[in-house]
Amino acid sequence: MTTIARIGNSPIFVFIIAFIFLGWGIGDYLLIDLDEPRYPLAAREMIEHGQYWVPMTNGKFLYEKPILIYWAIIAAFKTFGVTEFAARLPSVIAGALTVTVAYVFGRFYQVGITTAVILLTSAEFFLLARLSIADMLLYFFMISTISLYFLIHQGLIDKRYSYLMALMEALSFLTKGPLAICVPGLVIISYSICE
Repeated sequence: MTTIARIGNSPIFVFIIAFIFLGWGIGDYLLIDLDEPRYPLAAREMIEHGQYWVPMTNGKFLYEKPILIYWAIIAAFKTFGVTEFAARLPSVIAGALTVTVAYVFGRFYQVGITTAVILLTSAEFFLLARLSIADMLLYFFMISTISLYFLIHQGLIDKRYSYLMALMEALSFLTKGPLAICVPGLVIISYSICE
């Protein structure tokens, strides 16, 4: 196998291409919608108050949303400044990682590139990966959890990856709460019943 073929068949290469494709121009337009500004504004206020454990807006704590998306945006703000680019960066990274997970999963069935291209060019996926909302982080962690379960169950990877699967599920819960347990749980239970 040539060096170019190995690079093109690498998860790192897939991540880089997905990151460029999803991230191109994310700082060129203002935050849109009613939902998109919610997370960056709260993250900015948390930085201003030096309070990083409970999300807050207008000096009031927000108890209904888990903390992980706020921490991701805070990390981006502290690295790149308080900009639209930094606010959207966690979603772009999560989107690129989701495409990479789809590629790695698909490689077990010789459809890695096809899987990655289909996901990357799906309109809704593309749009959500470019918004400063929690959905893309949730998708990354849930898809990772389900993929790891399936690969472990089929004996395609070692059972020690169960620890990584548990970590992905925990991070999923920190992103969106109980929904993060329900969706993978229903998929896994349905698969187990139908098998």
